[in-house]
Amino acid sequence: MAQQRWCEEDDVRRDRRPFRPRRHENPGHDEARVATASASATGMRFVVPRAQELLRQERVTLSQLEKRSGCVYLDVRRTQQDIDSNRNPHENQLRGAFAGRRFEIYSTRDNQIASDDQEVGGNTDNTGKGKTNRQVNEDEEFCSISAMTLGGKRLVVAAEIDCYDDDGGANTAANKYVELKTFRLLQRQKDQFVFERFKLLAFWIQSYLVGTPKIVCAFRNDSFEVRKLQTFRTTDIPGFCHKHWVSADSSGDSDHPGICEDTEDCTTDGYECVALQTTRADTETVKQCLPKEQDTDVCSGQYPGLCPTFSSWVSPYNQISSVCTYKPADECITGSTSGSEGVNCISGATDASGESIDVIYGCVDFDTSALEVLFGDDDADDLASDLDTASALVDNCLDSSSSNSSSLLCSGQGTCLPDAVASLNYTCRCNEGYNGTYCDTIESNMCQLPGQCATGECNLETNECECAEGTTGDQCSECDATSSEACNGKGTCSNATCTCKDGWEGLQCTKESTKTSESTTSSDSSSDGSSSAAPLPSRPLSYVAMAVAVILATALFH
Repeated sequence: MAQQRWCEEDDVRRDRRPFRPRRHENPGHDEARVATASASATGMRFVVPRAQELLRQERVTLSQLEKRSGCVYLDVRRTQQDIDSNRNPHENQLRGAFAGRRFEIYSTRDNQIASDDQEVGGNTDNTGKGKTNRQVNEDEEFCSISAMTLGGKRLVVAAEIDCYDDDGGANTAANKYVELKTFRLLQRQKDQFVFERFKLLAFWIQSYLVGTPKIVCAFRNDSFEVRKLQTFRTTDIPGFCHKHWVSADSSGDSDHPGICEDTEDCTTDGYECVALQTTRADTETVKQCLPKEQDTDVCSGQYPGLCPTFSSWVSPYNQISSVCTYKPADECITGSTSGSEGVNCISGATDASGESIDVIYGCVDFDTSALEVLFGDDDADDLASDLDTASALVDNCLDSSSSNSSSLLCSGQGTCLPDAVASLNYTCRCNEGYNGTYCDTIESNMCQLPGQCATGECNLETNECECAEGTTGDQCSECDATSSEACNGKGTCSNATCTCKDGWEGLQCTKESTKTSESTTSSDSSSDGSSSAAPLPSRPLSYVAMAVAVILATALFH
């Protein structure tokens, strides 16, 4: 491969005709139709079709390596697992895909899309405006070829272009490219967080790499009617995302996503710092930022709700089973003593014999092996014993029917809690993105809750965590022993767990211990991928640089 000649400028076919969005029938086997090609492509070595697939799909396969006219083409193919998982998509996925396609068709008619934000309502008039005799051809796509440098590696990327902003002239340069997107209306603060933290980041990386300067997003309602258009400049998007790049909506580190001391540490509006009590060895009572729109969302005081969960934290926190249950209250506030230093207790709470008791709800760890509620408080332990809480938790929230079942309550992806206020019957309430009796079934939007995907990224279109090189698992919390990047190159991976070398610590050995010199810190911080094309934000850049490394390594070893 090292002796193959590089692509010549004339090897890249160019077609300067105005174009509409198209689909290519057989990408990777027919030469890409190119709207414009940069002269800087001279000297490039690899052309990668459908680059977005490489950047966003964990299980994508480079199954074909082809040389044409002195240029190496890497062909992207989905694995059989991907094909099988998409064979029976949910109805909403089909409707969403259809809505996106229809928006592309509508937007590329003769009346061009709006250039400014605007509210949308009703249909087009009957004057014929907005109609065209040229709609999307499903068998073709138009591509742009872009040259760039990432992490010291030169790369040519071929990517589909939805359309360009035709101002009446014949100019089809890249600065006219437009990406068309659809998304559900942002009605809650959590919707805004998900859009800015995840979706906009996906928009950015897809458009930035190929020089698309503008993204037009159609916000739709649940009936898939477009209600608002908003235009984003690609270069502005990092500003939207950056405020959410702190791990899991808190100022915590990547080994403890969402960790907090108080609600002020939760960097996203609508999140609250919730405590969970435990006496497990090498742990302590810990707090995590959780989404809270109303009092019943989280377990606290008078209301049963979600507790912190730690499936993507380091051991031993990831062994915690979260329970929302009774804990004794020292002094309850009543109507006549509302000025006292007490708390609002649960109305109607009774013990096993029906006697009224003064209790509040709190989050606590449950050791499924010892069948013990880990309050570490005599009064609370006695109350749990009197109510036989341990048996109720195991009977209702632990799946013992399968050898593959989790050893944690609610599979570690939810909270075992009373099914109603003052009830002694328990059930699993699942985290966002999980359902089933024991929260063992993955559904859509699996990554909205803080703590998901560890140091990876959530793809809200595939509903899967996209793990960084060297990590694996549903939540990207395990090291990948087959990868040269396992444990950040600073440790050894065994049984999906890193053992760090001296001077390094953390779940993936990414943190330098305090004993290591500052000079080493400086040297290491400059070793991950960087871009000479533009100053990109660190997290997306590292991800892109790793993808480029995979591309080059795959080519060299075929």
